Amino acid sequence: MPAKTLEKHLTLLSSIPLFSGLTPEQLAKVAALAQVRSYGRHQTVVTQGEPAHALFAIIRGRLKVASSAPDGRDVVLGIMAEGEVFGEVALLDGGARSATCTSIEPCELLAIDRVQFLELLESTPSIAVKLLHVLAGRLRRLSRRSED
Repeated sequence: MPAKTLEKHLTLLSSIPLFSGLTPEQLAKVAALAQVRSYGRHQTVVTQGEPAHALFAIIRGRLKVASSAPDGRDVVLGIMAEGEVFGEVALLDGGARSATCTSIEPCELLAIDRVQFLELLESTPSIAVKLLHVLAGRLRRLSRRSED
């Protein structure tokens, strides 16, 4: 991978809150797992209800995020663009996708596969410990908000 592309991927990954506490060396190990996936216009990237197998960061393009309402109508939740991320929690728990993401225009996404990521955590416990600190901080903030 060209140095400039790697640098761009590292910058994008370092902007993800889940990875904010990682050292440059640890972040480089995460980046080594990342693959660029391309999608044409109006292609489904993930579907609501399916098991989540990856985290995605948008390198280029825009995605529509929609959820199916109980009456069967699609409700557009938002539009995501370059630099935005989805599937952070899925990377850790593999739960079902909460919405469908469809490309509005041709897109390039950086994808990190859940199985490979879990293998990295097993082989590099220091990364797992840093992620626990980030997640614990988020949980504390959510607890304080709910108490307020």
